[in-house]
Amino acid sequence: MKRRVGLTILTLGLSLAVSLAGAEIILRMIGFKPLPKPPALYAYDDTLGWKGIPQANEVVHGVPVRMNDWGFRDDQHPVADLPSTKRKAMVLGDSYIFGLDLNKEERVSERLAQTDSNFTVFNFGISGYSTDQELLVLKKYGPLINPDYVLLFFCGNDLLYNNSPREHPRFKPLFQRGPGDTLQLTNVPVPNITVGPPTCIAWLEKQLSLGRLASTAWNRMNFDRQWKKMESTLRSMKYADDRRVPQKADSLMLYTDQFDYGDLTYYLLRDMQDECHSLNARLILFTTPSSKAWTSDHDDTPV
Repeated sequence: MKRRVGLTILTLGLSLAVSLAGAEIILRMIGFKPLPKPPALYAYDDTLGWKGIPQANEVVHGVPVRMNDWGFRDDQHPVADLPSTKRKAMVLGDSYIFGLDLNKEERVSERLAQTDSNFTVFNFGISGYSTDQELLVLKKYGPLINPDYVLLFFCGNDLLYNNSPREHPRFKPLFQRGPGDTLQLTNVPVPNITVGPPTCIAWLEKQLSLGRLASTAWNRMNFDRQWKKMESTLRSMKYADDRRVPQKADSLMLYTDQFDYGDLTYYLLRDMQDECHSLNARLILFTTPSSKAWTSDHDDTPV
C-alpha cells in the first residue's frame, strides 16, 4: 500500500512538472517572457525614500537616460564657474520634470534654457516625487546652487501623496503638523521595503513566464479590490465600464469618500516659500492643465 501511494505521488509530481514545463514553453513561444530586469536608475534613500543613482546610464522605453553626479537627469553644471551674469533656475517635480519617455532636450527645463542664454537651468525632477520630497530636495541642494528662481511643478496627485507614507509600492517620508503649525518630518528613516507581490512571486516573475503570469494575476486582484472602493466615483465619471488599469486612477481617488486631503499641502507650500526666501529666490508654481479625469461632471479640480 505504501509503495502504491508513493508511486501515485511520484506520478502526479512528474505529471505536474511536465505540465508546468509545457506551459512555460508555450508562454515563451507566444512571446510572454519573464519580466525583463528594470533599468537601474533609482536606489533606496533613508530620507527621500528613493533617489537617482549617480552616473546611471540606461535606456528606458527606448529613450537614453543618464544621471549626473547628484543622481538627477541633468548635466553636471559647474556652479562655482558660472558667470555672475548667469541667472540660475532650479526646477523641482516628478516624472513630468524628469521627462519620462522624453528625450532630454524635449523637457521643460531644456526648453526654458533655450529661451534665454543667460539662464542656467538645473533639473531636479524624480519620478514619483511629491511636494514633501521636493521640499527636502530644495533644502539639500538649494544652498549649493543659490538659485534666483525655483520652479515647482505641482501635480494633482500630490494632494494624495503629501498625506501618505507611501507612493504605490514604495515608502516615503511624511510631514505632519506640529505645535504652532510647524511641520515635523516623520517616517524617517524610510522603511526599506516595497509593497507588491509576495517575494517568491516577485523573484519568479523575473525568472519564469509562469512567475510573470502569477504576478499579473496578483496585481489584477489587488486592482480589482481598489476598483471596488472607487466604484461610485468611477461610475459618476463614466469610467465604471473601463476595466483597464487607468493612469488616471490616482486623480480619481481624490473624489473617493474615504479621501480627505486636509491642509497639509498648504503648509508644505508655505515652507517651500520660506525656504526660497532664505535663498533670495523667487518661487514659481506651475502645473499642467487639468485632464478630463479631474473635471468630468465636476465644476473644478479638487484644489
